[in-house]
Amino acid sequence: MSKKIIILLTLFIGVSLFIFSCGSSGPSEGYIKGEKQIMEGWVDDDHFRVRAEGYWGEEEQGKPAVVRRNSAREAAKLLAQAQVIEKFVGFALQGAGMTKVSGEGAKGYIEKRFGGYIKGGSIVEEEWNDKEGISIVYEVYSPGLKNQVTTIFKNLTPAEKKEIFGE
Repeated sequence: MSKKIIILLTLFIGVSLFIFSCGSSGPSEGYIKGEKQIMEGWVDDDHFRVRAEGYWGEEEQGKPAVVRRNSAREAAKLLAQAQVIEKFVGFALQGAGMTKVSGEGAKGYIEKRFGGYIKGGSIVEEEWNDKEGISIVYEVYSPGLKNQVTTIFKNLTPAEKKEIFGE
């Protein structure tokens, strides 16, 4: 009888340790080809990252490789900036407990408020593929950024709500 209890207790502890060790408190990370890859999300309260891909357009056909690569990098950067705006709108609405609102007004407000930080972001990782396309990790930084984003819609006046959401 005591052997069964010891085995069950050992099994319970082992499973519990496994479950708790699978948790994550930081940004999500993965591995590609044995190298650490930084995924999107909040890195900390000041940094936010997204992944984006870019390819050169048909107008660069026949142009030097450096021109095509710069075009692909710029396309990825613009896509990343658009993704950051979309993510920030979601976080801001969620932070204010809002779900059904006009996204365009909120998007414009987020662009106006955080556009400088978003456009001033940087590419912290890039990886080229064999088709001259690029995958980047784009990072936006501002002290207290997470708090700024998640609380921006919390204390709006009725006039501001009407202007932003048309309510």
